[in-house]
Amino acid sequence: MAGPLAETLLWLCRIPSPIGEERALCDAVAERLRSARTAAPIRRYGDSLVVPLTRGTGGPHVTLAGHLDVVRTEHEGPARIDGERLYGAGSADMKSGVCLMLDLAERPRLPQLDVTLVFYAREEGPFAENELGLVLAEDPDVTRSDVAIALEPSDNKLQLGCGGSIHAAVTFIGRTAHSARPWQGENAIHKAAGLLARLSALEPVPDVVDGLEWKSVISATLASGGRARNVIPDRLELNLNHRFGPGTSVEKAQARVEALVRGEAEIRFTDVAPSAPPRRDHPLIRALAESGVLGIEPKQAWTDVARFSAAGVPAANFGPGVQAQAHQKNEWTLVAALDAGKAILDRWLARIAGTTAALALVASSVAAGAALTGCAESSAPSASRSDQIAGTAPVGPRLFERQPLERFLETLTARIGRGARVLTFDLREHGAVVQVEDRTQPGHVAEHELRSGVLGAPRTAEIRGTGELAANLFRLSDVALRRIPELVTRATTEIDPAQGKVTRVLVRRHLPKSDAVRFRVYVESPRLSGSVDFDQDGNPLKQPL
Repeated sequence: MAGPLAETLLWLCRIPSPIGEERALCDAVAERLRSARTAAPIRRYGDSLVVPLTRGTGGPHVTLAGHLDVVRTEHEGPARIDGERLYGAGSADMKSGVCLMLDLAERPRLPQLDVTLVFYAREEGPFAENELGLVLAEDPDVTRSDVAIALEPSDNKLQLGCGGSIHAAVTFIGRTAHSARPWQGENAIHKAAGLLARLSALEPVPDVVDGLEWKSVISATLASGGRARNVIPDRLELNLNHRFGPGTSVEKAQARVEALVRGEAEIRFTDVAPSAPPRRDHPLIRALAESGVLGIEPKQAWTDVARFSAAGVPAANFGPGVQAQAHQKNEWTLVAALDAGKAILDRWLARIAGTTAALALVASSVAAGAALTGCAESSAPSASRSDQIAGTAPVGPRLFERQPLERFLETLTARIGRGARVLTFDLREHGAVVQVEDRTQPGHVAEHELRSGVLGAPRTAEIRGTGELAANLFRLSDVALRRIPELVTRATTEIDPAQGKVTRVLVRRHLPKSDAVRFRVYVESPRLSGSVDFDQDGNPLKQPL
């Protein structure tokens, strides 16, 4: 008889969810979680769900993430258990991880730390279509996490960081002719011989970061060309996939592909996914390493650890799925590994739970930085308003444009006064959250939210940690907020002028590195996402915020 975890995994595998067709499973998971005790309503973005499971515990904020989609593979028979194996599409990658997330949500006793669950769609396709990008752009509560764990199949090992991946369409151009008279044309397929020879001679190149080794490789994975059996082809397109470690930037990876092609063909980069650093010394990730994982190794493949990292959230990979079974025909995972993964996850959550010990861990890290979560690298402090965000598309004026921004600043100043001291100023395209010192209650912060063009009534913000609030505050009047449209344009130009889109402008102190006030402008792009930093006067900086 199957145990509860295996039954949940069978339930997940019996609902088909090939990439692009996740809606039925998303609906089913949302319906199943109706009976779960969540700290706030579940928020939906497309076919993805954000579940604020617990809040106000005094512990760190942990996000567990799992994708609902699976690759389109062949399976001989329905989802089932046969001996020690559970067969089904996605049983390893990564419904096994999603199974642990559902188990956690359905327990009668929840962990004593702030937990968010993210079930998301379209991970197995192009970087630009992955709905975790949508979640991170639209749901600030997720970007305020102290750590995120992607429950990718890892054989219950801790896999740190992730490799980057770029795909390039390399097109050779020739000239058609009758195959009986090939000298009258130019064979595009033959022109690729030099590149193919160089590819076949390539050896994996070590890419070592923080004592962990990734393999840098380039492979031809697709080829198409030719018109007919008796026509000299005038076109051949190859897809090159370059995988690289955290020590290699996207720009350097693209330069490698260009050097390999040697100008013999046209190159178009079609999918660009950056790598992520291992963060093995982050205290919350180190605590997971000490909670019984079956090994520690680098993540050679790309995962959404990179997306979390780009959003300022330290992240790692851990999951019970059998890694070698990912994307395989008749995919399976080990039933016993589910219980083992649950035990490791439980030990870790218990280890980092609690106010004093857990916050001391976070405060000791440069990544988490300041004693107030509001000064952590990952985000601003958790606040009561983040639990109430609706799962609908934002509306209202575009605040990155000059006139709407000016109107908002005038309204805000009239509300809080010109001399008000602020903890964070968090601006999105269609909304904003400003945390302001509450002069009527020393040591407290009031939160003012602009939504749908309306500045709502202030509410008390939850401030976690043991640091001094006064050291984190700054006067909004000292910051060049009216230069934001200019900074948005500059940041977009620096990251990706063709397809970049600014999603967030965050203003806060640079603690613990300095007490300077800084802007950070976040840019999302199908090619390369990132952020650009400016000082309080709007001058560009090279040092990260």
